[in-house]
Amino acid sequence: MIRSMALHTVNMDNLAACERWYWTKHGPELYRRYEPWLVRFESFRAVAVPDAEKVTEYGITNWMATSGYWREVPEPGPKGEMSLSTPPEHAYSFGICVPPQCTEDYKGSELTPGDLAPLRWVQLYRWPEGVTREEADQYYNEILAPQITACEEVRRFFSFRALEEDVRFPGEWTEEAKKTMKGGPEDHHWDRMSEIWFYGFEDWRTFLTRSFPAPSWAVRDHYPFVAQKDFVSGFLLERPAYNWKLENHTYL
Repeated sequence: MIRSMALHTVNMDNLAACERWYWTKHGPELYRRYEPWLVRFESFRAVAVPDAEKVTEYGITNWMATSGYWREVPEPGPKGEMSLSTPPEHAYSFGICVPPQCTEDYKGSELTPGDLAPLRWVQLYRWPEGVTREEADQYYNEILAPQITACEEVRRFFSFRALEEDVRFPGEWTEEAKKTMKGGPEDHHWDRMSEIWFYGFEDWRTFLTRSFPAPSWAVRDHYPFVAQKDFVSGFLLERPAYNWKLENHTYL
């Protein structure tokens, strides 16, 4: 089984139209087409960050995050299906494929649902060019993770090492839609996905004041130490806005 996660950023002027497209077209089309391969398929709305000056610094996305659990991944390409409906505006999409369960569980597993209503900080990392995954993982797991775990404002912390194989998800866009797509292949090649849970944004602000030991290959002098282009994140709540398995897939 494979888990996919995609974070999206959209021009806020087009938010309402894009939301309707996702709700009436994109989500139902994807689920109806790929339900035989999917175990779970949900979308979460991003939580707005009150600190606007930190949005760019931490690559914070502002729209939908979609998570899928796949029994297996169908072959890419049209495969007898029609192209996907074109959105009013293409969002920037940042996608990763990971194991269905985290590869490292650092802190907070003893919590119960009654103990915390979490603010989830989902983070995608790409290690700098020339740094091996083994070297980066050793720093992350043996040096950085224990420091993060020691922060009292961090309530839950776990991480996924990305799958090493190049997973290509299915779906076909029209040629006209492809001309307006944003981003590039690098937006779907990441090395790690982590979640840090806080009670609220005050906890997050406290976390950002912490000083953590930097790796020898650091690009920035503070967390997360990688370049801005190599770190994308988003804030989510625990309950999805859409459970595509349960949604009434009726078009407007």
